[in-house]
Amino acid sequence: MGRRRRTASFSESTHSEFSTEDVASLQEELRRCQSLNEHLSEQLSACQGMAIRMQGYLFKYRDYIVQLFSSPWAERYFTLCGSTLKQFITDKTPQPRATIDLVGTTVQWEGLKQGRFWTFMVLDSANCCLIRLSSENRAVAESWIDAIKAAAGVQKRVSRASSLPQLGEDMHVSSPTVPGHRLGRYGSLGSLHEMERSPKHRRRNEGSDATSDLTSPSLSGPESGSEETEQDCQQDNAKKPSPPLCGSTPLHKENKASMLASEQLPLHPQPGLVNLGAVVLVATNFRLILENIFKYGLLFNPLRWIQELMLGSFTALILCWPALAACSLASLYIEKWGAAKVLEEVKHRRGLRKKDAFVKKTNSAKGKRQPGSDKMACSQDSSSLAQVHMLVTAVHVVSCIVCLVVPMAIIFHTDQGGLLPKFFLTSATLAVMMKLVSFAHCNQDLRMARCREEVRPGERGSANPVEGADQPLQYPENLTVSNILYYMCAPTLTYQVTFPRTGRVRVKWLLRRVLELIVAVSFFTAVVDQYINPSIANSMRPRRDLQWLPLLERVLKLSVPVVYAWLCMFYVVFHLWLNILAEALRFGDREFYKDWWNATNLGDYWRQWNLPVHNWLLRTIYAPVRSCGATRLSATFVVFFVSAVAHELMVIVPLKMTRAFPHLFVGIMMQMPLIILTQWMQSKWGERWGNITFWVSFCIVGQPICLLNYYYDFIRLNGAIASTIG
Repeated sequence: MGRRRRTASFSESTHSEFSTEDVASLQEELRRCQSLNEHLSEQLSACQGMAIRMQGYLFKYRDYIVQLFSSPWAERYFTLCGSTLKQFITDKTPQPRATIDLVGTTVQWEGLKQGRFWTFMVLDSANCCLIRLSSENRAVAESWIDAIKAAAGVQKRVSRASSLPQLGEDMHVSSPTVPGHRLGRYGSLGSLHEMERSPKHRRRNEGSDATSDLTSPSLSGPESGSEETEQDCQQDNAKKPSPPLCGSTPLHKENKASMLASEQLPLHPQPGLVNLGAVVLVATNFRLILENIFKYGLLFNPLRWIQELMLGSFTALILCWPALAACSLASLYIEKWGAAKVLEEVKHRRGLRKKDAFVKKTNSAKGKRQPGSDKMACSQDSSSLAQVHMLVTAVHVVSCIVCLVVPMAIIFHTDQGGLLPKFFLTSATLAVMMKLVSFAHCNQDLRMARCREEVRPGERGSANPVEGADQPLQYPENLTVSNILYYMCAPTLTYQVTFPRTGRVRVKWLLRRVLELIVAVSFFTAVVDQYINPSIANSMRPRRDLQWLPLLERVLKLSVPVVYAWLCMFYVVFHLWLNILAEALRFGDREFYKDWWNATNLGDYWRQWNLPVHNWLLRTIYAPVRSCGATRLSATFVVFFVSAVAHELMVIVPLKMTRAFPHLFVGIMMQMPLIILTQWMQSKWGERWGNITFWVSFCIVGQPICLLNYYYDFIRLNGAIASTIG
């Protein structure tokens, strides 16, 4: 009201000096200034209140990733709150991984990179790259650039707006603003003074009449105004010819860093150097292939592998498979017996509760004293249920021991069959034993929950059932032959009532994976026959005589084919074979591994490279030990001990090397101090050096030395040292 009175008095006092048209023009300018002030206030409040300007997924450039096998662009979730850019792993991550203050920063557009990523960089005041982002959609990238530019210059624009002259001072408004119109290309006053300085804009204002001044906005959007001015300026600069190059033309005009300087490397990717490394790697390996063929000839013989696997007399070994099936059925039927006893006791307990409730109601009506026979009956029921649980657990333990001992005893004492079938049978025995342990552990928890009349997660009626399951089940509905048969064939070691399932079997996809499996297995056998076997045989004399320099040379020579064979083995087992099983059985959860190759310490590697075993150890070993009151270190020690015993059994049983030194057991038990060491190195020197330490310690040195020691012990126990080949 006060502002309106002052405006009216101002109009009356100046009526004698100005015409009616001048007063109307001033009032119109006043309204537009008020609208502009409100818009600036909204921007300032949004900035101070950290309102989210923009959010979504972008690709972040990681300069420490080698671009040969993986993309350096990682998809991350970003939010722009006021003038702060926050980075999250996903949109469900509660805490930001990194934050960047955008005040005073600039954005540099890089265009299309790798034919896919529309890329831009955020630079600080010293033109150092703070972050490099991209999007597969150009419009999305440009909208982020606009938002970041608006957030970066908000303080400058607010201070510039506050310095505008107030009403009553000398003020010139060259082109009024339409109220409610979007201000500038970036939603701010950034283009106002640029347009006032633009010659084209001045010519346009001079050539317009009063009506156009009142209707055409000077603070326009991308379709007019500042964008046209910027495009015209760029065209004018492009058309302007460069000055002639004479003898005195200065060529050093500004401070520039070298291309390979540390502050410039993140700004400029080096695909040429990566391509050079790939070419050198291919050329070096091709030379080694030719050298190996010239020295040893063609040793690869796939028929030998097939004959060793398929032919021969396997009478004793074949008996192991029915033994494993019998142990599985024994575990199923003992669990069904325990479930029947539990349901009988639960039904009896419900009847007692109903009877007790009826007696209480009757006695309370007659005023009689409550009997205590129900408490005695409940205690008897609890005692009988405890006996049932103990008996079922004991039978499960016996079944698991028989499942482990009987096949391994047959494998160890029989001379029939080759090493390859024995290795496969030993691995299958350990897998079935682990499955039966998980089956007993899971059903024991479900059985005890049914005694308390509770529903466990994953069962029908629970708050969080398994997504994608064909039919929700509840204990003991899962105790069927078809259920345990599916579990025994499924690519998992941890039992649950139902599993997530896919809709159908993709036959073409399955055939492609089978073809890849054949090719990968052929490559694995070729590497073993052509490279690993000769290198190991030639290493026996330096190993026996402890000639350290020749032995070191043999270890390094053996490390490359061992890495190839080990990576191929991982790809065959965890990607191809488990995915083939999952597709054939419509098994939904196919996260069998994570990106362990990016592990920055040995702890990350052991948690990510073999998720079926990791999940089994976590739920079946680690969690029960922790629930007994053990510390994290003690529980971790137990986990590594169980893992070391299982790995050692996979070697000594097929090779019959009980008198040899347990190299694999000691190596796995040494992983605990090595995990602490690699974590310290990661914290001291960074993630890149942690990843390099992991590769060197585990693959380049650890596996070749372990392989050499086992081969040497095997030859020594058999009474001869292999002579040098070639």
